[in-house]
Amino acid sequence: MKKAARRLVEELRLCRLLLRDPRTPWLARILLGCAVAYAASPIDLIPDLVPVLGHLDDAVIVPSLVVLALALVPKAVVREHRLAVRGRSAGRREVAPIDLAQRVGGFLGEGDGRGRWPGAGTGDVRASTMPRRG
Repeated sequence: MKKAARRLVEELRLCRLLLRDPRTPWLARILLGCAVAYAASPIDLIPDLVPVLGHLDDAVIVPSLVVLALALVPKAVVREHRLAVRGRSAGRREVAPIDLAQRVGGFLGEGDGRGRWPGAGTGDVRASTMPRRG
């Protein structure tokens, strides 16, 4: 299951890179955009209330659009971006929950985004471990 999830993330990154690459033909960009829009849209061709067929249309239409788009992109471009995606995912490290919390805190304005809180390095233990609230 973990392997399938990793593969899905790699394919999403590949599609994002192909959408940004100027060497990707316009028809392939349109097909990739339609695949992303259809997957994210709450509107389906066959409503999900219909047993089996409701979910099957999502499992058929989106991959079909992606495969068709990839067939239109030059093989060298797809290969280049696929290698870049695999190289990036191979070099990724797991993020510890505390590191993630510190980065989110930095994003929200409670630090510098690199795990350092205001007052860090001043010798004041309280200031370096907890953000101050005014």
